[in-house]
Amino acid sequence: TTQATQLLAAMPLLPRTMVGLAILTGLRRGELFALRWTDIDEQARLLTVREAVYHGVFSTPKTEAGARRIPLSDTALTLIAAWKRTSKTSNQMH
Repeated sequence: TTQATQLLAAMPLLPRTMVGLAILTGLRRGELFALRWTDIDEQARLLTVREAVYHGVFSTPKTEAGARRIPLSDTALTLIAAWKRTSKTSNQMH
C-alpha cells in the first residue's frame, strides 16, 4: 500500500528491513529479532522461523505452530539482500 511504502522509504536500512519483513511476513517482534542468515533460503524463497527472543532469552517458538516456513516475496528478498550487503556479521541478521 502507498502509506506502507512511504513509511519504509523514510526509514534507515535496518528498521526498513525489520518493519518491511514484519508487514510482508506477519512475523512477530521476537521472531524478527531472533532471525539468523541461516533461516533464509534465498534460492527456495523461504524464511524458516526456528527461534524467538522473549525478554532477552532466545528459545524455540512457544508452540509447534510457531516453528514454520514462510514464502518470501520479491520485495522481502530485496529488503533482505540490501541488509545483507551492509551487515558486518555472518550469523545474526542484526
